[in-house]
Amino acid sequence: MNINLTEPFRWLPDSTNEENEIRGIFFHHWEKLRDRFLETVNEINKWRQKTIDDVNKYADEQIRILAEDCQRQRLTLDEKREENIDTTRACYAARNIELFQELRNECQLLEFQVAQLEFVTGEMQGLKVITVFEQMERKKKEKINTPKPETDKLGEKPIIEHVNHIKDNHGENRDLYIESASSISNQTVPHLLPVESSNDDSRSINNSNNSKGRNLNDKDEINKCPICLMIFPLKMTHDDRSQHVNEH
Repeated sequence: MNINLTEPFRWLPDSTNEENEIRGIFFHHWEKLRDRFLETVNEINKWRQKTIDDVNKYADEQIRILAEDCQRQRLTLDEKREENIDTTRACYAARNIELFQELRNECQLLEFQVAQLEFVTGEMQGLKVITVFEQMERKKKEKINTPKPETDKLGEKPIIEHVNHIKDNHGENRDLYIESASSISNQTVPHLLPVESSNDDSRSINNSNNSKGRNLNDKDEINKCPICLMIFPLKMTHDDRSQHVNEH
């Protein structure tokens, strides 16, 4: 099989320096591809030669076993032949033609075993080329079959479950749950999620907002919104900050 190992142009006189720079980069990529190809071909050829040597060694061993078995059968036939020749001499001396004919028929019908060949099935160990496409397909299957960790499963819980749990918490814990629900949302504005919930849930969240608005009025100064965690600019007045919180 022939493969094109012709070097690509790494530089052309009528091209700009930028174009030749790109050519040089891809020329180095091609060099790596070529070197890896030649290394892999060399590995395959080494395996092929080793496999040929192993097959030749195995075949020679089987021929040796066959030859030894054939020699043993030959000795058995030689012994049987000499026995029947002695019997033939006795028949000839006794002029017993019928006995000789019977002996001859037995010799012709003599059965003996010979070695047999058996095809042994099994997977031959060797090298196999895994193409880039096959590598990508394997990675896809591994990604699909890999179970997700427990942390990912927790992140897949419905957002409504986080929001409904707000009414069971108070104070700073309530802020943490609202912040967690907001971070799950795909919205770019860090406000509360437009979640479809029961009337009790809505009243619970509204009461939480009003409570934070009252807490804001009780304080002399607050630098961060307790709902969306926005840091207020210095020029923003206390009333503007209160209005910002109440708008949530």
